[in-house]
Amino acid sequence: MRPIGDAPRIPIKKPEPKPHKAEPKKKEPKKDVIDRVAEKNDGNGLRANGVKSVADLGMIAKGGRDVRTEKLQFGPWDISKNAHRTVTARNSPFTRTASGLGGALGVAQLPFAGASMVSDLRAGFRQGWNRERAEKALGSTASFASVGLNTAKGFAELRDARKNVKAVTKGFRDAIDGQAARPGRLHPNPDTAAHYRHDIQRKAGSTAKQMAQKYLRAGGDVSVRDLKHVADTRMKKAVASGASKAMASQGLKAAKVAGKAGGRFVPGLNVAIAAADGAAFYSTLRDPKASVGKKVTAGITAAGSALAATNIPIVSQVGGAVSTVSSIVGAVGPEKIGHAVKDGAKKALGKLKFW
Repeated sequence: MRPIGDAPRIPIKKPEPKPHKAEPKKKEPKKDVIDRVAEKNDGNGLRANGVKSVADLGMIAKGGRDVRTEKLQFGPWDISKNAHRTVTARNSPFTRTASGLGGALGVAQLPFAGASMVSDLRAGFRQGWNRERAEKALGSTASFASVGLNTAKGFAELRDARKNVKAVTKGFRDAIDGQAARPGRLHPNPDTAAHYRHDIQRKAGSTAKQMAQKYLRAGGDVSVRDLKHVADTRMKKAVASGASKAMASQGLKAAKVAGKAGGRFVPGLNVAIAAADGAAFYSTLRDPKASVGKKVTAGITAAGSALAATNIPIVSQVGGAVSTVSSIVGAVGPEKIGHAVKDGAKKALGKLKFW
């Protein structure tokens, strides 16, 4: 028999730990119509920028912006009593189309930008405000304001341009009709004068339109001789006795009076747009989830808007070019450009050797 002290010890089994129950996942709030529309905001913005970039490039290529002598202004505020050279938009069929296109694109973007703003504001009120949510809501609100202001600007420019075209055309038409009403000025023979008068009246509308187009495309810097050539070409013998020169000179005076109303294109909105784009850039810069490309695009847009708002020659035109770059970046895709920049930088740094 073994001694009691040498008896083998029976190991005491420890109870197996109970399996840890995974905490139930918090159900994410179901996305409603506003959230689903908000998710499409960036994609629609890219597509709109793609279309806008074509108009922006055309504006530069076709000389859509003009430098004229006017009062130096920053937005709606006069900062000098003397005349200086400032930048305005030429009133041509192309610029009117570009303005209308800008307004139409804004209308298409507004619902998506608005949904993004509402979604971010609602998230702050529902989940509580912190710095990240507040800055995100600021950015989406500023973006919505920028889209809305650009929409208003596009339609306001189109409205003022069309009003200006009508006023200038009417000035030339009145001058033509005034000469047609003086038969003795056309020809001493009453029958011949009546024939010429009929010819002038028949072609008055098209001649006035052509004169107005020449005047507007030149930004008002057109000579009486150039306008007289339009009347001579259109009406030929009917105005050979000097009536064409009178039409041109009197029409030019009337056009300059009528054209003053459309000389500037809602400059105050440029300042408001610059402020909104600046706030959107700040928000994007502070957003840790924003890609490098998106931050670059927002910065380019803000810089272009700020330069364009000055309305100063060269500076303002550079602003237009910067805005075009932003549109192209947006059209290509900021994420793609951001990754390309990163990859290029890594390759370049990888080849460098330090001793």
